Amino acid sequence: PERIAAHFAERVDWYIPRSAHMPWSGRRSRRGELPELFRALFAAFEPGGQVDVEAFLVDGKQAAVFCTVTRTVKENHR
Repeated sequence: PERIAAHFAERVDWYIPRSAHMPWSGRRSRRGELPELFRALFAAFEPGGQVDVEAFLVDGKQAAVFCTVTRTVKENHR
């Protein structure tokens, strides 16, 4: 998780709609918050999945990726 987070800027705008059933949901604004998010995701989901990138926005050294991620939950296999 730390190696993945290292590829992000110090300031991030990360949003997953909030759910009491998903500890990785909510907003993140700093790179230092991402390793915990990635650990929670990896623990909850089966390996694999699908990422559908909808758009890339680039402005100088800043970039944003808008995507939909589809994964299977370990607990219920859905």
